[in-house]
Amino acid sequence: MYGRGDTPNRRTRSVLRFGEAASQRELLVKEVDETLHLRVFRRLMFRTVSQTMIRYRDSAQSLGATGDLHAGDRLPWVADAGAGDNYAPLTAIDWQVHVYGTPAPALADACRAHALPLHAFEWRDAMGAAGLRRDAIYLVRPDGYIGFAGGGDEAGRLAGYLEAWRIRLTARGG
Repeated sequence: MYGRGDTPNRRTRSVLRFGEAASQRELLVKEVDETLHLRVFRRLMFRTVSQTMIRYRDSAQSLGATGDLHAGDRLPWVADAGAGDNYAPLTAIDWQVHVYGTPAPALADACRAHALPLHAFEWRDAMGAAGLRRDAIYLVRPDGYIGFAGGGDEAGRLAGYLEAWRIRLTARGG
């Protein structure tokens, strides 16, 4: 009737221990469930999983800053009323230049010379609130991080950066 070494008392203790463990598991599941529904925890998990807090400011490939936004930071997302948002061009997964405002003619020339797309977005206050500077140059890496950030008059400095790193549009880009 009982297995080897099994007695009624031993079986009873096993059942009780299983019941206690099941009760502890239920309590743990309830606590985890409540934690997962906390807004602070969800925000922390989003930042961790989405990697929005990663910065490469100390990377050799990060050059320049415009205000609080530095090369090596992730490009801030800004909704664009007419064309969707500033992340739409990032689907190309390649190097590209963004200007929020009016690009200088010298910048257009530098982009053409290095076969890089230049995306100009009409300036809006939301862009400034996101940390972007009007007419500044942002060279965006294929992973959505900024490789170069500089004033609108720094097309020559951008060209030097592109030459130093031999950056050109790849075949998979636009």
